Amino acid sequence: MTDFSSFNVQNCVNLHQSRQIYQSPIKFQYPSPFQWKFNSENSSVNKSFGLSIAEIQMMNSPRTDRLEKCLERIEEYKNEGRLNDVLITIEQGLQILKNDPYHDHEMNQRFFIRFQVRLAQTQLELNMLAESYQICDQGVQALTQSDNQVAANRNHIQEFLIVKASLMLIHGDFNQVNQIINEIESLGDICDDHINLKLAMIKYELLLAQNDIEQAINYLIQSINTFVNVQLSLVERAFLKLLELHLNLMKADHNQRVKAAQLNYELFKISREMKDVHKSMNYINQAVELDPQDWTYQFELALFIKQALKLRQDASVIMKKVLDLNPANSKVWFEAACLAEEMTEYEQAREYLDKAVSIDPYNVEIHNKISQIQYSLKRYPEAIQSLENAIQIYHQDQTQCQHNLSILLGNLGMIYSNLNENEKAYTLLQQSIQCNNDNLHNWLQLAVLEMKLGKYDNSMNICERVLSFDHTNEKAFELKGDLFKCIGQFDQAFLFYSKAIEVNPESHSANSSIADLYRNQGKLKEAIDYYKKALSVKLDLTATFAAMCNAKQFCCDWDQADDCFQHLYNLVSKQMEAGELPCVDPFSLFMYNFTPEQKYLVTKRYADHIKTTTMKNLHAQGVTFHGFQHQKVNPDHQIFKIRLGYVSWDFADHPLAQLMQSIFAMHDRSRFHVVAFSLRKNDGSEWRQRIESGCDEFYEIPDGMSTVDLSNFIYGKSIHILFNLNGWTQGHRSDVFVLRPAPIQISYMGFCGSMGADYIDYIITDEIATPPECLKRFYAEKAIYMPHSYFVNDYMQSSPYTIDPNFSRSCRRQFGLPEDKFIFANFNQLYKLDQNTYTVWMNILKRVPNSVLWVLEYPADAKENLLKEAENRGVNSNRIIMTTKVPKHQHIERCHLADLSLDNPITNGHTTTCDLLWSGLPVITYPISENMPSRVAASICYALECPEMVVHSYQEYEELSVKLATSDFQKPKPSDNIPLHLHNKLGSLRLKQLRAKIERNRQTTPLFNTKLWVQHMEVGLLKAWSMYNSTGSVDNIKISELLANIKNQSKSQPLQYQ
Repeated sequence: MTDFSSFNVQNCVNLHQSRQIYQSPIKFQYPSPFQWKFNSENSSVNKSFGLSIAEIQMMNSPRTDRLEKCLERIEEYKNEGRLNDVLITIEQGLQILKNDPYHDHEMNQRFFIRFQVRLAQTQLELNMLAESYQICDQGVQALTQSDNQVAANRNHIQEFLIVKASLMLIHGDFNQVNQIINEIESLGDICDDHINLKLAMIKYELLLAQNDIEQAINYLIQSINTFVNVQLSLVERAFLKLLELHLNLMKADHNQRVKAAQLNYELFKISREMKDVHKSMNYINQAVELDPQDWTYQFELALFIKQALKLRQDASVIMKKVLDLNPANSKVWFEAACLAEEMTEYEQAREYLDKAVSIDPYNVEIHNKISQIQYSLKRYPEAIQSLENAIQIYHQDQTQCQHNLSILLGNLGMIYSNLNENEKAYTLLQQSIQCNNDNLHNWLQLAVLEMKLGKYDNSMNICERVLSFDHTNEKAFELKGDLFKCIGQFDQAFLFYSKAIEVNPESHSANSSIADLYRNQGKLKEAIDYYKKALSVKLDLTATFAAMCNAKQFCCDWDQADDCFQHLYNLVSKQMEAGELPCVDPFSLFMYNFTPEQKYLVTKRYADHIKTTTMKNLHAQGVTFHGFQHQKVNPDHQIFKIRLGYVSWDFADHPLAQLMQSIFAMHDRSRFHVVAFSLRKNDGSEWRQRIESGCDEFYEIPDGMSTVDLSNFIYGKSIHILFNLNGWTQGHRSDVFVLRPAPIQISYMGFCGSMGADYIDYIITDEIATPPECLKRFYAEKAIYMPHSYFVNDYMQSSPYTIDPNFSRSCRRQFGLPEDKFIFANFNQLYKLDQNTYTVWMNILKRVPNSVLWVLEYPADAKENLLKEAENRGVNSNRIIMTTKVPKHQHIERCHLADLSLDNPITNGHTTTCDLLWSGLPVITYPISENMPSRVAASICYALECPEMVVHSYQEYEELSVKLATSDFQKPKPSDNIPLHLHNKLGSLRLKQLRAKIERNRQTTPLFNTKLWVQHMEVGLLKAWSMYNSTGSVDNIKISELLANIKNQSKSQPLQYQ
């Protein structure tokens, strides 16, 4: 069998790349003349002639650039088989020389000869034999007038003669061919491997013509293996000659199939290096077809379609055939495992690696890959053990290089870092770098750890060091992006993520990071596009998929919404079963229709994670924490006051501050001392100022204050009852609550539901928002049940003008609203809207023809989707009115211009429902589940004593909305008790009556009575402190029962509505 093993395609490629010849996937480019002057001493062109400074200057002229461009295009077109374009380009080059010649005759001649050689070669390939022969003959004669000419132009003469020899072969004049070969060789040693290989192919053809087949084959193979400093396209041509011969021989000799398969395989390797996917696929398929029993070809086919075509499923099918053909090869099992890993089939990958390691138990690379798979399966102890096994093998094998040990130590350090065992991680990464200071990957792992520990400068310095060695290192660019993101320089973060993608467009992490930036900026369409790019590269990016679902939900992109939710549901379920932290955070759960139990379990997992991580971090910092000691104090002591502490990120222009701004000042100072801890800087808003002035003590916590320092600070203020007003929302510091700096800790307002934490004692709620039967099943806390709605507000204090009968209210014209249309409204953020509810809204519009829907354009990217979805449901999009956010007071003032508000069932309007009712606008709400966010609006309506606005099915929701908009158009009578300003409102008499009732009840019912709400809460707080002080117990507290007891026992005056 013919031996092709000694031919090394990679040597060819490396040499070409080192000389900067390999420019693009399938195109080659000759070096410019200027580069020739400074090439290596082996350059044949450099030996042929030298260039003066004047000549160099001429060759750098625009004319020279145009000529070189022509020559480049000629080579490109030749490689692409576009021979007619080659002729056109040669003509263009010759025309440039004719119209704009150099003053130096020799310079003209050099370029002229180069074009003529290419013209002769091209005419030969186009079968223009006479024309080709004439040019060759003239060229040889012109260049052999003197010995000096011959010496200066030897390469060109040889190229002309090779074309002439090819022409003589075609004519069958073998004597003439031999004579030309002798002429070529008489010119001296051939220094150009291209010419050598072309000459070898002539001799091959001559030997074949003389029927010396075996010698022809061996001679050409020897030449291919000898002359490696050639373009791969020329090597391909040589192999094609051999393949053609073997395919012809195969007709008579079936054994030639094996040789033909081998030649196709060699051609495949060449085409692969040339980045020609089509040719590569063709050659390797032919190899498989010719010799289906050779596992090598099928193995290479599987790898190629995985890497080049990204057809992992097809590759997997072929790889399984390879495993059947060669089950004793550990490399095959290893690559099969790598393929399964890419397809996220980790268990399958683990099985393949077990086979591989049973065949080759001392292979460090296999043990390293086993560790990676175990890590992907979240089997961290097993991952660590696999790496430790690999390290042990390394120390037993004296042939291993230190680079391998560096990799193993670095990977082990990375695992410990991700497990938050930072001290071990730091030590291992330092050791890995000591083994191999040039291992940039481990330097970057160390930079990641430094960033994680908050040592941003150290991390940035490492990135700069890496980029000084490798200026296109995508991971260094990406990490710089992460660092700038950490310090809030988002433009710089975007810049470096983009640089990472320039280097590697398929970087899933960089694409995902840019998507996160876009999402945080509210550019949701762009975010979704980048998330999709990331997921197209790596399928198992659970956090990325969850973020994409979040972005789609925020902008009402309901394309494949059911499939997305089902996949997200499956991911969360799988992560919960595996004991992992789910990819959907507790706050994001609000927008999805998970069951109450599922939401509680996910939230509890996050609470446990915060607790575990906090304690691990303390241990890593060398902090020994045994818990704070809290003293019990008799609340009946005359000088004792319960010290209340409120912790929040939202003491700013934020709904929470707007709702709670007055309660701090309203606390009974004879019993309570009020302290607030703001987790962010003063934004200068009126709400921040009012909260500060309402507290006895107000502290602004510096950014980045550690868990220990903040906990000690709060503990130092002797807080008895500490409120977490953030829950799981932005800026929360649940880590501080883990350490219990106060004896009683309460969750309120910031997070609508259980915190799932054993370090939170109570949640303030009510029996409609949190029915007692739900409390037992879906809450970690005990409840302080308010007698009416738990949802506090401040409208009576902050917007009293709204209920002033002399206040001049706005009109529709001021806001560009239609005067004659019935306006349904919803001012909730659009992430709360689901497609089922939108369908009901569109049904309502179709049943109330003279109506429109007025919604908040928040975010703006949702507008196009909402209008499209309306059309899909048979409603003209011009019936959807989108409005932008406006300042709070202006928003409250415009709400009354609508006729009826339609609430969101899965996550109600909370603050917005209060806005609407305070403005006098009715709301239809549907508590679709036992989840607290779905029940808040019902709680608010009951506290306003308007239970008729609460429905219990979508059908009832639709029917009531239509009835209020269309039925019994009677004029109000005096007995209806409807104010005159409501008489001309659109809709039914029943709707006008409901509006009138809301306007009356605003001033008489508990909902908007903030002072009463504070008094009721204080009753619950006193009871909670009393139980703690007497028995240390925590139990449910129903304030309505306490108030009844107070009244019955006549121990104090009953509390009155104020």
